[in-house]
Amino acid sequence: YSEEMRARYPDPGISWRFPVPEAEIPELFEAASLVVIPSIATTGSSSVLHRAAACGRPVVASDLPELRALAVEEDLRIELVPPGDAPALAVRIAELLQDPARCLALVRHNFDLMQGMTLAHTCARYAAIFAEAAREARRRS
Repeated sequence: YSEEMRARYPDPGISWRFPVPEAEIPELFEAASLVVIPSIATTGSSSVLHRAAACGRPVVASDLPELRALAVEEDLRIELVPPGDAPALAVRIAELLQDPARCLALVRHNFDLMQGMTLAHTCARYAAIFAEAAREARRRS
């Protein structure tokens, strides 16, 4: 599929890099002006979204329930477009690329937010969720 897309949409401004070894992922994000997640379906939390935020990159993503919920739950600021709407995606990408102040605001907010999402923070959230589930189970029995 990737090779077909590369052949169909040759553009000197697009760098088609796949597969990307894990060690090269930070470099890939750092080289990007923005990150696009044009998914039409997802299976949950997006590691791409988290990596983009941690690397200080603005994100344009499909407005899928899982991605919207993740953004709301974690207070991430991302630009959402209707899933599968290529013209809307193109417009939003162009808008962001032409608005450095808007990009910077998204980047600063998300980057600062990600700095607080340490391993200790994540573990504490899991522990709180497990404790709440245990309380609920005890209440029901």
